[in-house]
Amino acid sequence: MGRRAHVQRLNIWLNGTPFGYWDATAASNTLTYFDEWRGDERGRPLSLSLPFQPGNAPHRGPVVENYFDNLLPDSDRIRRRIAKRFRTEGTEPYRLLAAIGRDCAGAIQLLPTDEAPIQRIWRRPLCRSSAATRSSYRR
Repeated sequence: MGRRAHVQRLNIWLNGTPFGYWDATAASNTLTYFDEWRGDERGRPLSLSLPFQPGNAPHRGPVVENYFDNLLPDSDRIRRRIAKRFRTEGTEPYRLLAAIGRDCAGAIQLLPTDEAPIQRIWRRPLCRSSAATRSSYRR
């Protein structure tokens, strides 16, 4: 019997609603939608390339990794800078998005299974001089 592959999982959230999870191993990538999301009136696939499937069969392989890879910058140099900045163990999509996936394009968030999105926006009022300084940058 072979060893079981170490599975890394990120939950996928859309606008603060959980709708699936991404499992990554050294050998494969899998995307599974939550049944609750599929049955929700707002439920829709993550992408046209990752449609709902009969019996909620998961998507597997390159189509999954390619989707998540496209959330990242194309430049290897920039990916290496992200990896260095966030101290990831590589530049693979899963490793980078596990570190920075809290703020992805399209209102998608990728979070560890024990975390939920922060529902609060931290802000502080600008004083007049700060607002004036910022508006001068637009000129």
